Amino acid sequence: MTSIYLDPEERGRLEAIAQSTDTQLARRARLILAYADDMQTIDAAQAAGISRGRARYWKREFNRRRLAIFTSEDIQIVDSLGTGTQERIQSEIVQPEPDNTLEEKTVVGNKGKKAKRKAKKDIDINYPNLPFPEPVDKPGILADDTLAEAGRKVFLAQFATMLWHEAGTRSGEDIESLHDMRVATRRMRAAFDVFTAAFRKKIFLSYLTELRHVGRLLGKVRDLDVFNEKAARYLDSLPDDNRNGLDPLLSMWQTQLSEARLELVAYLDSRAYQEFKVNFNYFVQTHGYAVQRTTGDTPIPNRVYEVVPCIIYTRLAKVRAYSSVINSASIPQLHALRIEFKKLRYAMEYFSEVLSSEARQVVDLVKKLQDHLGDLHDSDVACQILNNFLENWDSGQAGLMLTERQNPEPLVNYLAYQYAERHRLLITFPDAWERFDQPEVRRNIAQAISNL
Repeated sequence: MTSIYLDPEERGRLEAIAQSTDTQLARRARLILAYADDMQTIDAAQAAGISRGRARYWKREFNRRRLAIFTSEDIQIVDSLGTGTQERIQSEIVQPEPDNTLEEKTVVGNKGKKAKRKAKKDIDINYPNLPFPEPVDKPGILADDTLAEAGRKVFLAQFATMLWHEAGTRSGEDIESLHDMRVATRRMRAAFDVFTAAFRKKIFLSYLTELRHVGRLLGKVRDLDVFNEKAARYLDSLPDDNRNGLDPLLSMWQTQLSEARLELVAYLDSRAYQEFKVNFNYFVQTHGYAVQRTTGDTPIPNRVYEVVPCIIYTRLAKVRAYSSVINSASIPQLHALRIEFKKLRYAMEYFSEVLSSEARQVVDLVKKLQDHLGDLHDSDVACQILNNFLENWDSGQAGLMLTERQNPEPLVNYLAYQYAERHRLLITFPDAWERFDQPEVRRNIAQAISNL
């Protein structure tokens, strides 16, 4: 995407600057106006009378800083045109573009060996402090949106949801806030797979790095909360006299949960997270920012109605590829299938506003299979944790008096319960898959995209 979007006020001020007697500012304003009129870089540079390299630089700077590239003093001078007052514009100050990335620096260790370390740029000061977005019911995607701007709408909606649940996540009073915040980060991380081709990789992936980090921290707390919740349901099914047998395990999980929460809150208070929010907020609210450049005269499909069918069918193909192994699949394979189901579901949800009603039926079915495989994964992880816990049981009991040592039978019984639950989910999944792998489901997908 080569063009720049201007609101009426920006265009009016740029047209005034273009009439300035200051040659440098006038050229810069003519360049931005040329881009806004859909000129390619080579033509825009020629119209402004500057090199293509400087044209690309000032386009990036305008997308980042908007009219601030002229400085407040410059704009005041231009606003006074027509009064007979002209002042000399101050010298240009060229600032590096903030890519919000980590740069590698080479340092010399104590023994003279060179080592690489990551140094984070202080980039937050270069981005405007825009108000954070409020949650919205729908992203507002249109069929003729470019893929980049559709992606920006998706990211903005999920980012607003993430921020909305941050306070509840910090307080820990309602675990649902943390779950909802985690879902929002997961949806954004999955959206990177859909929209990555539309944006400049260096800037785009730097946001993904930070989202992955916060997602991992949220995931730690979520997993431990789920383990505790499922253990509580299991204990509720037992007679009252047998409900204390898991205390050693629950105590360990509670300690780990407290540590994970402290780590999460520390990150939410960190400078890195605050910078990420400011920078990502600028990205989701700035039309045209970080969009991948296109070259040549050959049209490239980049509108929602052009590319969404391919996006959905590509994800469907990756899911259906598992049909040959369903009846003999390993647990790791089924976990990988769950990820592919998630990608298919999210892709259809991102574009639900431009798909027909059949899309909702497919999404509901896919969610059921995703939940089935999610429960399977949780049971498998619980089995691993319990096995490791029991392996260390004797060494943990060795320091206690004989009369104080605990019977591991309740833990063994819970392990057996988890194995049985994992087995049930395994043997029932082929039937669940059969409900998905049907011509009717594929017809619904075709119908869903037919109105694009």
